[in-house]
Amino acid sequence: MRWSQILIPLGIVITWLLAGIGLWHLAAEHLNKPESNPIALVGYSAALVALAGWMIQAWVSVRNSRKQHTMNVLLQTRLNPQFGEHASRISAAFPAGAPIPYTEISKSENEAVYTSVRWVLNYYEFIAAGISHGDLDEPLMMDCICTQMLLFCARVEDVIQHLREEDARGNPSKSKVRVLKSLRKMQIRWREKARPTPWKH
Repeated sequence: MRWSQILIPLGIVITWLLAGIGLWHLAAEHLNKPESNPIALVGYSAALVALAGWMIQAWVSVRNSRKQHTMNVLLQTRLNPQFGEHASRISAAFPAGAPIPYTEISKSENEAVYTSVRWVLNYYEFIAAGISHGDLDEPLMMDCICTQMLLFCARVEDVIQHLREEDARGNPSKSKVRVLKSLRKMQIRWREKARPTPWKH
């Protein structure tokens, strides 16, 4: 979890806690002195209402911006000629759905296909990094490309393990710990979520 994901909610909680304390203090002062002018209490309450409205508007704006950015990335994935070119090259070299072992794709005659596999993996890494940083909407992205991404990663699992120099437990070497890091995490997370729920009798 990134620090921003902790500090921002914590800052909001502290802000409203202090605002609540201030409101309670003004209300207590007014109750103790009924003859006092309630203008300060009314003004403070109006400021809190304005603050709440601003926060809601900011949250909606950020949420809409994230969804719009996600839709733009999805459209680029569908319309990007490079993505289609690389996907077609991979499908032409290896039967659809068949695993792509590193020993085969690393051969000199498959150099172009290997480049295409690396390109697609890096593209999914870009999406995974955008999700982990909160720039892309994960539920929307998952609804659209989950199956596609998981099937591709399953086909090139041997290639991913080689690029990350993973051991038998799936841990990468120290020098490769950042290679496809976000994609690996997203792959594991989505694979767990995509598992069918067993029927309850």
